[in-house]
Amino acid sequence: MNASAPAAFAFALRVRPLACAAALCFSCAGAFGQAVPANYTDDMPSVAKVEQQIQGTDPTDTLERQVAIFEYLQLYIQRIKETRDYKGPYTPAEAKLRTDYAQAQYDLQQSYNKTHTQQEIGAFSLKEGQYSENNALDWIKQLQGNKAAAAYTNTEADLNASAQKMYNQQMQDLQKAQQAQQQAASQQTAMVNGQPMSMSNDPTSVAIRRCLELGGSTGSCMGGGLIGGLIGTVTGGQGMESLTGPGRAGVVLSGAYGGGNDSPTYVGFSGDTGSIGSCGRLVPDSTTYTLSKTATALKVTLPVSPSPVILTMQSNGSLQGPGGIALNGQIITGYNVVTTTRTGYCAPNCVTTTRTPIYAPASDHCSLSLLKAPPPPPPPSANSSGTPQMGGGLVGGVIDTLTGAMIATIPGASLVPSLPGLRMEGKYTSSGLLLDFAGDAVTIDCGQAHVKAPYTVENAPSSLIAHVQNSGGKFDLVVSSDKTLRGSGLTTINGRLVSGMNGTDITFTPHSETCQVGTYTPQSGSGSTTTVAANVSPAPAPA
Repeated sequence: MNASAPAAFAFALRVRPLACAAALCFSCAGAFGQAVPANYTDDMPSVAKVEQQIQGTDPTDTLERQVAIFEYLQLYIQRIKETRDYKGPYTPAEAKLRTDYAQAQYDLQQSYNKTHTQQEIGAFSLKEGQYSENNALDWIKQLQGNKAAAAYTNTEADLNASAQKMYNQQMQDLQKAQQAQQQAASQQTAMVNGQPMSMSNDPTSVAIRRCLELGGSTGSCMGGGLIGGLIGTVTGGQGMESLTGPGRAGVVLSGAYGGGNDSPTYVGFSGDTGSIGSCGRLVPDSTTYTLSKTATALKVTLPVSPSPVILTMQSNGSLQGPGGIALNGQIITGYNVVTTTRTGYCAPNCVTTTRTPIYAPASDHCSLSLLKAPPPPPPPSANSSGTPQMGGGLVGGVIDTLTGAMIATIPGASLVPSLPGLRMEGKYTSSGLLLDFAGDAVTIDCGQAHVKAPYTVENAPSSLIAHVQNSGGKFDLVVSSDKTLRGSGLTTINGRLVSGMNGTDITFTPHSETCQVGTYTPQSGSGSTTTVAANVSPAPAPA
């Protein structure tokens, strides 16, 4: 388990192959699933056991080790669960353990932060990240029992197999779409500390170089946020969910529509799912929605019970609803309350209380009339890359998305936050450009050149149009009834390539290429919940 990762550069950090492979392959592991003991959680270490048995050279070192273990234990359970059933639920025992571990990690970290300077907190995070990266898994194996060990052994085998499969598939797809880039990359030479060095064409190396070239920081692409950098690069910012395959491709909605003093009820959208919130006492419940564009309207259909809700987009981006509706769902009838008392370095939060909701079916009534559009996004930064900036150890970025807001539990959730309103998702290919739409930007490849560019989606009178704000030439793409994107003209991609490094300073060489804007087809296997009538506008004139 302590072998080095595939060479990113000669200067790549040593990481656990399982940690990297598992983070990249949560979604694809289920295909290889083996039997896992249902009660393996009985053999997982308790919070008290970790705090009693994991001790360091001093109180701070002890705390760093314990935080690293609690951080890793959450990922440990998630790997086992997603290998068993990626989209299925956690068992009650798994959910409780992950909550306990997350609470313990948070409490210990906060207790340290409240009594130390920013410089000391930074040093703490660095050391904790090193422990999480290099030691946490070995310590967990010393604390767990036989059933937990057997469960994780099966998971390791599945993850390693699926990691290899995912790497192979991702690189095959990338090489098909970017053959010229890959041929050139294999011949690139970099300067490391003044010495010439051939750049590796290993998948991880390519991913890290690409992450840096697209504007990611050294830390996010190679250091504590290695996982975030790789996922943001390989999946175009769509997160772990997209690793099950090519993923969705098409127009989607993002953000919360409505809600306010007049009517608190709102409809929230994320990816291809939507939910109605603040409808009486009902808790929001996500469902897959559909978008339908005709020559006269753009309609959004939520297949809720007892009757579907149809919303119509107005010229100002708001949604017009049917008015009063009846809605079936669930309400919270109470809570299961558990109080835990811990020992060790936990003051002043040694006693914690967790509350798990108890649900029951119910119906209510609310009003969905004019739902205001989400506020417009701020102007994009000139050097914004869309790459997640993560830290706190190798798995810190991933854990950040699993705890806190629990973004990983939201269908269609992404590591890169999606801007509000109409957005595009998915990969589109042609003989020229390669387009990869994510929540905040579109990654454009033209031969060996690649950049991230902001874009907007317009609900035009008779079509949906993506306006791509590429600095080397803006262009428009019409969403057609056959799910292709159609444009025209030429555009220049003003990118950069990694040329060398001195210590942690990366140097780049500008590189530009010009490509024809034409017709783009969703990558094979991509689905879409958007339908467009056949009488859409023709391809726009060159911008």
